[in-house]
Formats: sequence, C-alpha cells, structure tokens
Amino acid sequence: MRPRLLTIRNFVLLIAITGLFSGLVFWLKSGMPLPGGSVPSTAGNIAYISTSEDGVSHLVMARGDDGSSVVSLADGVVPEGGLAWKPDGSLVAFAGVSGTDRNPQIHEVDAQAGAKVVPLTHTSSAKSAPVFGSDARVYFLADGKLLATTTEGTNTDQVFPSSDALKSLAGTDEQPGILSMGGIARALPSPVGSHIAVVLKTEHGEALLLYEAETKYCVMIGVAERILPAFASDGRLAAVFANGSPLSEPRPLFNADFLKAGATVSKDAIDIVPPAGSSAAVVFDTAGAVQSVLPLPFAPVAAAVSPDGSRIAMALDKPGNIGKGKTIQGLLLGGLKGEPGTRAFSGPVSDVSFSPDGKQVAFVSGSSVYTVSSEAGGTPRVLSTGPGRAGAPVWSPALPRH
Repeated sequence: MRPRLLTIRNFVLLIAITGLFSGLVFWLKSGMPLPGGSVPSTAGNIAYISTSEDGVSHLVMARGDDGSSVVSLADGVVPEGGLAWKPDGSLVAFAGVSGTDRNPQIHEVDAQAGAKVVPLTHTSSAKSAPVFGSDARVYFLADGKLLATTTEGTNTDQVFPSSDALKSLAGTDEQPGILSMGGIARALPSPVGSHIAVVLKTEHGEALLLYEAETKYCVMIGVAERILPAFASDGRLAAVFANGSPLSEPRPLFNADFLKAGATVSKDAIDIVPPAGSSAAVVFDTAGAVQSVLPLPFAPVAAAVSPDGSRIAMALDKPGNIGKGKTIQGLLLGGLKGEPGTRAFSGPVSDVSFSPDGKQVAFVSGSSVYTVSSEAGGTPRVLSTGPGRAGAPVWSPALPRH
C-alpha cells in the first residue's frame, strides 16, 4: 500500500516551511542580517584613544595594517585609558567619564559605529584598568581592590581581597596587613582557570602575587621597584621586574583556612627591599615557579608578551643605560628564552600591544600610534594621523573568519 503524500499533517508542514522561507527572504531584503552576522568581525583591528587638539578624547577603532576605516565607538563618553577587548572581539570595555560623572566608570560598547554605550558600574568611586577574565566577566580596579562584574553590569563581586578576606589582608593599627601600603597597583586574571596576578604596592616598591580565586591560595613570587605582569594564552605568567627580581621559589602567604581563622597577613611578609640595579623578564608556570629568566640591562616602562608566551616587546621612553657608556631607547623585541633581541624603533616609546597571532606589535611614540612586525627587519608604520595625539592601542583578539 502506497503512503499518502497529501495528508493534513504534511499540508500543515508545507505551509509552515513556505512561511518561514518567505519570512527569511523578506528579512534579508529588508537589510536585516542573519543571526551571528550583526557585528562584523574585528579581526585585524586596533582600538585606541584619540585626543583632539582641544583636549577632547574619543575611543576609536581602525585597521591595524594601515590605519584606515576609522570608526568612533563611544560618542558621549570620554575614555580615560584602560581598554580591553572581549575575547571574541565583539565589544570593548573601557574606563571613561560621561554626563555629570566626576570619576571614571567602566563602560562597554559593541565594536561598530553607532552602538549604544552601556555603563557597567555606577558607584561614586573611580574605576580603572578593565580586563576580561576566562569567566567572561569584566575585572577592574576600584579603591585599591579588584572587582568583577558581568557584561550586563549586574552581580558585581569583590575578587581580591574577597569580602571575607578583607580583615585579614588589611590588618589593624597594631599589625598592618599587606593591603595597608596602598593596595593593588595592577591586576590581571588568567585567560584560563581562576588564577589572578596581583601587583601590590609596598613601602619599598611592589610585590607580585599569584592568587587562585577558587581555593584562595596565594603566593608571592617577586619584588621590584615596578612590576609589569602579562599572561600567555596557556595560563603561564610573564612579568618584567624593573629594578627587582623573582623569588627563588613561591612564598605562601595565605589560604582559605588561614583566612577563616581570621589571622592577619602582615605587611612584613611582602615589604621586601628589591635588589638594586637589576631587571629581568621572567616566565612562571601556573603554580608560580620560575621557568626562565631573561636579565635586562634597562628598566622598561611598558611591556607586552606574545599570546604564545615566546616573545616580549618592551618600551623605553628615555635612554636607558646598557653598560660601557651606551644608552638605548625605543621598542625592543626579543625572545623570553634568551634569544637575541632587536630594536624595532629608536624613538621614545610608551604603550605596547601584540596582535593575536603574535606577528605584529602596536606601540605609541610621541603623539602617534604605530605598528611594526614582531620579526627582525620590519619597518614601523604610522597608524594614527592628523592633529592631536593617540594612545593606549589594543589589538582585537578576534581571528579571521573563514
């Protein structure tokens, strides 16, 4: 017996499919994009802050190869540094001032022209240094502490110190804790797992801590006059110690049981005088043990590590002494395992940022943003043009769509 082709069920399915197809055709003819295609890929783009001659700053995005296709991203909000891309390259988080705000708040905006700026924080304290964590939350600094919020600006948590650890880390007048000397100078969540690199201010400089947020286990791994941390994509931590060095082995500071007992982590545990006149670029494993040390004859003002953790870019804004009466300044590129380094630019340099494939570096010199190949022999290209100045360049982490 042959099956019946024309049944009530099949007739209803035919009408539904015809309706869906007609609706899709109308959607596309009306200029509406398909799901997933609403935000164009930002692969190869750089976000940076452009400040006009009259002193007004704007958040802009441009092509990283030639500076073309300039787009203004956050009209109505004045950025004050600290740009961070969402890992898929769809939006940018930044610290900025809007309306009657006196203190910078954390905002986010889709990386396309005309997108609405969304404020993520609203309290009166000043916010800075946003960065995305592996949990898709936005981490930022406020009042010397590290906080995190969702991309909708809800459920803001105090991460370091956690609310139950504040008393132990702040200490008392009789026994000051490790937060009593100024709090957090810089902090970065790892791109994998829940480790956080925390740079604390001390009376003699800075101390680098590696904190595991889930277990609340924390170790100190180095001291210096200034410490510049950066995570590789696999979770290893690299850090430049300007006039300082790593510890020979991680020094435990506290864990969950210690905090539960209410004991104070004394400031003396981290307030160590760093060794004078020594600088280094160091790679640590995910537990804080030293993997490699690259001695440096100068103290960089900024540094970036390639996503694979193999190369480092360092900025010198004024001539640094490299011995035998010689000085050097500019953008210096080298391998973190001691491979010969090169100078990619000879003028004063401040900010630096690697492209997601590690093949390009963006940097700031004078009033302009430049890009250059991370390999030897590249010729720097000026990305920003016109009057005013530009700074804080950060590459989109988005990869090309195939």
